[in-house]
Amino acid sequence: MWNIRYYIYKTTKIRIPKVGKILLLLTFLLSICLYVTLAYYLGKNRLRDLRFLEHEKCPACFGRKLCNEFQNGAVKFTGLDGIPALKFTNVKNVFFGTFKGEKVVLKKLAHDNELDVADKKICELTKQTDCNVARAIYRYKFQDEDVLHPMYVKGLSSLTACPSTRLMERIETKADERERYMLYSQKLILYTTMLVNPEPIILQIFPGSEGWPFPRYIGACGRFVVEEYAGEPLTKFYDAPWLKRVDLAYQVFKIAEQFTNNKEDYALYFTDIDWANYAVDDEGKVRVIDAENIIVVDKKMIRTLKPPEWDKPLYSKFDKCKDYSLCLSFSEEKLCTHVTADFNYYAVCRDLLSPMATDRYRPFGLLHHIPKFVEETWKLEELLTECARPSAPNGRISNKEKLMEALDKLRSFTAEE
Repeated sequence: MWNIRYYIYKTTKIRIPKVGKILLLLTFLLSICLYVTLAYYLGKNRLRDLRFLEHEKCPACFGRKLCNEFQNGAVKFTGLDGIPALKFTNVKNVFFGTFKGEKVVLKKLAHDNELDVADKKICELTKQTDCNVARAIYRYKFQDEDVLHPMYVKGLSSLTACPSTRLMERIETKADERERYMLYSQKLILYTTMLVNPEPIILQIFPGSEGWPFPRYIGACGRFVVEEYAGEPLTKFYDAPWLKRVDLAYQVFKIAEQFTNNKEDYALYFTDIDWANYAVDDEGKVRVIDAENIIVVDKKMIRTLKPPEWDKPLYSKFDKCKDYSLCLSFSEEKLCTHVTADFNYYAVCRDLLSPMATDRYRPFGLLHHIPKFVEETWKLEELLTECARPSAPNGRISNKEKLMEALDKLRSFTAEE
């Protein structure tokens, strides 16, 4: 009996070739290395390192207000965002983290190559080769050190497509880190932010605390900014219950209305209507989370300067999109010289709300599959189509109140249900 067992053992024993054993050993060692690396980076807070934050580039940076908080460990990455080896999967440089226990979003405001381009531009302005941007930006001669004069910032970004003195004063008052007065270096920080991505400035000069639909701006250190976490992207609500989508659509359209008409007498034209640029928080509130591509127009300046046809409404022409691309043609010059424009209504209807929306993965817009009884009662699809592709040039403006009323009544019906 023993001989039979021994024979079975010898004939069924798995024999691993020498190469296979080496591969198994290497796999084991690599697994150990990966585990140790993960444990190291998940345990280490790289955000405490000023070099990682690129603080040495200040004032060619986004701010220094939060540097003490970063160094004290109050700002942390969550999940795998802190692992350098995974950086290639996050080319947008948008990270999730916590600030004193609060969920936040950390941004470098641009791709790495875009930041390199900005550095080169600063060096070119100062005619420096192989330059240190921190020193170079100080060498650029602004007249009377008036860095934020409209003539110096015009065209740096969408924010300053047509800057006015009133807008620049608003920026100096609301978007700086000063205590009593603004230092020259702080003006240079704002200049750099406008050059790279003006989003932090937008969030500060039109703050959520004053009713604007933006997350709260918390602060910056070097080339990292910290913003309030505003919720899940709107993309996740494409298949939400229809009545829920009605409420979200109403909020999106109300944002378009607020951007167009507000008591501050500025027009904010949102030129990048993408689902991922809106977020919905736990309470169902919609906010804009990517404010880079917003043209800010001072209506008071237009009324004062009175450029040609300034008091005639500017109507956006319908764009025929190909290959499911988002296509919104516009002229900065025209938006900057008209007090009234229907661009914001057109943008949200064309690329987000109406059946004409062209997102490949979200066809027919946020309000897809309108119930028959809603269409019969409110003619909602007809109103959305008129907003996206009006039968008359003034169709969007003349019908926007009807569309808002219909959405509002439907969302009220939702609340009652």
